[in-house]
Amino acid sequence: MTEAFLKVLDLSIAAGWIIIAVILLRTVMRRSPKYMRCVLWGIVGLRLCLPFTFESRLSLVPQADVVSSKVTAITAVSQTGGLLKVQNIASVQNAVTPAQVQNSDFSLLQIASAVWIAGIVVLLLYAVVSSVKLRRSVIPFVKEDGVYVSDGVAMPFILGVIKPRIYIPSNMGEAEKKHILAHERAHLARRDYLWKPLGFLILSVYWFNPLVWVGYILLSRDIELACDERVIKKLEIEERANYSETLLNYSVSRKSIVACPLAFGEVGVKARVVNILKYKKPAFWITAVSVIACAVVSVCFLTARHVSAAECEHEYSYEVTAAATCARKGTGTYMCKKCGDKYTEKIPLIEHEYIMSITANADCTTPEMQTFSCKACGNTYTGIGQTAPETHIPRSPEISVNATCIKDGEKTVSCEKCGKVLSTEKIPAAGHKYSEYTEYPSCTVNGYYYYICETCGDTYTGEVIYASHSYAEYKVEPTCTDNGYYYYVCSVCEDTYVGDTIPATGHDSDNYRDEIGKGYYKIICGACGAVIEFVENPNILNYEYHYEPVVYCPIVNVNDNDKKKNESSVVSALPNPWPVYTWDYN
Repeated sequence: MTEAFLKVLDLSIAAGWIIIAVILLRTVMRRSPKYMRCVLWGIVGLRLCLPFTFESRLSLVPQADVVSSKVTAITAVSQTGGLLKVQNIASVQNAVTPAQVQNSDFSLLQIASAVWIAGIVVLLLYAVVSSVKLRRSVIPFVKEDGVYVSDGVAMPFILGVIKPRIYIPSNMGEAEKKHILAHERAHLARRDYLWKPLGFLILSVYWFNPLVWVGYILLSRDIELACDERVIKKLEIEERANYSETLLNYSVSRKSIVACPLAFGEVGVKARVVNILKYKKPAFWITAVSVIACAVVSVCFLTARHVSAAECEHEYSYEVTAAATCARKGTGTYMCKKCGDKYTEKIPLIEHEYIMSITANADCTTPEMQTFSCKACGNTYTGIGQTAPETHIPRSPEISVNATCIKDGEKTVSCEKCGKVLSTEKIPAAGHKYSEYTEYPSCTVNGYYYYICETCGDTYTGEVIYASHSYAEYKVEPTCTDNGYYYYVCSVCEDTYVGDTIPATGHDSDNYRDEIGKGYYKIICGACGAVIEFVENPNILNYEYHYEPVVYCPIVNVNDNDKKKNESSVVSALPNPWPVYTWDYN
């Protein structure tokens, strides 16, 4: 941030000369076209925006970087015979650099940079707030022929950068509206809705320079004069007077600088009216002289003056181009910020900066060995550190390597003082300690025995246990009509299969039973209950069984006349071969 502030200060001072030149030229170029003034202010804006300059012998700018060269000057050198020399060559590598000089005034420069940034933020916020308030004031509006008419507008203006719009008051007469729209459309044709906000943005960066404020105010006036000139050169003398009257009617007094909008009658109303009434078309030679003047201003003020080494009051900056080490000399370069003259000086060797490391620790018989290495050049040498004691003091034996099932271990005895291993003893391998485990078979997958070493986890597989089913026999009994069969089920996996068939037994004709109902009787198999024979007889009305010595037979339909008949006649009405022991009318 501080470097940017110093650069802006340099550009501000260089632009101050061209602003003064443009102000003087405005006074001289009264009869020249007014748009040429805007060209001159464009040259000023270009100078303020370009961070670099071109050298020219025709330049009238005294020096391009006045502030930064003073701030970053090296205080460790003094001027002798027109040349700068180092006061103490032996300490050149510790010479004050531009960054160190800048740090000496770090606090003051930081404060100034912070104030500069704060000023930029304030001006930009002012522009944004002004634009937002103006946008709200024009609502509601009505669009008529591309122009926005609003009751909240007191004077005509253009609002917007990407899509500029013309706003006018709703109470404006037709004659006034004609002049005002001509003026505002001239602004649109000249792209003034871009140039004026750009000028305010430059002003926000260089707000600390009073000349930039003066330049922005004059730019705003010259923009209006150029638009007036563009309109009135097409008008007759009487129409120019009406145009001036419209300008007076909508003139306002503004004490503040406004970034936008471009308002009709905003600034310099008196000068604009005088210019309108006295307007005469500039002669060709006046326009040509104005163009030449703009070119001269560009050459003389957009460039930096070329200063030869012989006539320059040198202001050298210092840079270490090759740092010195303990093995080779360095190089320091001095360069003049004005003329570019430079010269170099050798930086003497620096002393070695050694770093110590222990390469071998001391034990009871050998001293400690140390190595010293220079971190700059890598130069090394060795030395002796602590001296060795006279004898070792052995510790109790310690297991240094544990024995496994197949690999021997190791037991060591070391010195208590130096830790050196004095003797070793072998620990035999212990061998595997296997435990047996069983993976049981299924009906289709073989099982096996396997063995795991409880010490190291080593495993191996033993005897195979073959798979087989374990079937149990079951029987489905046959019936009178369906076959029976044997089937087998595995008690482990429940696998099944069907065996031999048992033939059906057929109905048991020797062991059957009778059943009599109303109008029928039937013979039923005593084994399965199936009907073997069915006989219909409508004479059978009812039946009942009685398990007394007296057996009742089915009751047949007997009328009163039949009652008088003898028993044999009634019995003869019963079907054969039913035996009848007695009968009953109930």
